[in-house]
Amino acid sequence: AQIGVKHILVKHAESERAGAEIRRTREQACLRALEALEELKGGADFDAVVATYSDEAGAASRGGSLGAIRRDDVDPAFADAAFLLDLDGVSYVVETKFGFLIALISCRQGFFASGGAKGVGIATTKAVVQSAVAILIANYIITKMMTEL
Repeated sequence: AQIGVKHILVKHAESERAGAEIRRTREQACLRALEALEELKGGADFDAVVATYSDEAGAASRGGSLGAIRRDDVDPAFADAAFLLDLDGVSYVVETKFGFLIALISCRQGFFASGGAKGVGIATTKAVVQSAVAILIANYIITKMMTEL
């Protein structure tokens, strides 16, 4: 399965691929990532927080987007956090060998649809069916709870 993901990367001096310009300690990087997360929880725009906090080259111009990823494309700790999120869900701060990351899931179903219009139609139908089933299950549970009161 693939997901579309955006992220904020806060590096420290000991991070893999950290340039010479990154001088903060691991602790300082963690605190900076937590600051970014607090801004997001407070309703800040993800792209704006990326522009302010992310140390990844080019991240601001693409809103932190990594595009479509598979679980084995990224650091295992990042994958564990990202693949558990719901659509538009923001992860907790995750430490990886590259620094501290925060993930946002931007797309889960049909990120890549092959076969032209027919493929897009199939991906859309799958997403609608999954949503309809989830709504029916939620309605059943709520009705059951309400009748037991």
